[in-house]
Amino acid sequence: MPQTAGGLAHLSTEDESQAIREASESSAQLIELCQPSAAEVLHLVRSSNVDILHLACHAELDLNDFSNTSLLFGLDLDAHTFDPLAVWEPRNIQDLSRSDQRPLRLAYLSACCTAQQYDPRLIDENIHLAAAFQLSGSPAVIGTLWEADDTAAVVVARTPYGELFRQGQACRAGIAEGQSGYHVAKALYFATATYRQRKVARGNPAEDALAWASFVHIGA
Repeated sequence: MPQTAGGLAHLSTEDESQAIREASESSAQLIELCQPSAAEVLHLVRSSNVDILHLACHAELDLNDFSNTSLLFGLDLDAHTFDPLAVWEPRNIQDLSRSDQRPLRLAYLSACCTAQQYDPRLIDENIHLAAAFQLSGSPAVIGTLWEADDTAAVVVARTPYGELFRQGQACRAGIAEGQSGYHVAKALYFATATYRQRKVARGNPAEDALAWASFVHIGA
């Protein structure tokens, strides 16, 4: 989602997409959607043919009702508002009565505050977007604890996928069988370590945790 209705800031999602293409090379089949609707994204989440879903977009917190915190989509850039995908929607998609429905193996939510819980009264409830995708059946989710740095998002996205695909068939088989937690956590560790060692945008990233420490893995 490089652009979002409602006049929100432009995002460097094309750089992020290119980083993923370079990391995956020819070892994975990629489905790319630019400016999708929330319904299209939900369709991918429901699809039994998708193992990894990477969403690069804006998110909006609802401080009055956390179940309405949303990822923001929409094709019509002239619209006065965006097309939201709220916390409660991924949680309700898993139909356990269908034996042919297989959940996502990894949901990567590259947006601001997708793993953030603001209200101290609900601190043990984990009502946020990353938890919603985990509750929908995904064993591994990457989210953010606060606003995502645009430059860091590109660097951090490239490294986990590069590491996952570098590990080869054993890693992909583990993800396909639902054993993705260890592989994803290890790959994200390498990603943040790589960013910390590079002088990217903020002087010395090793001393600036705001740029890289936002990205967290949730799952077994």
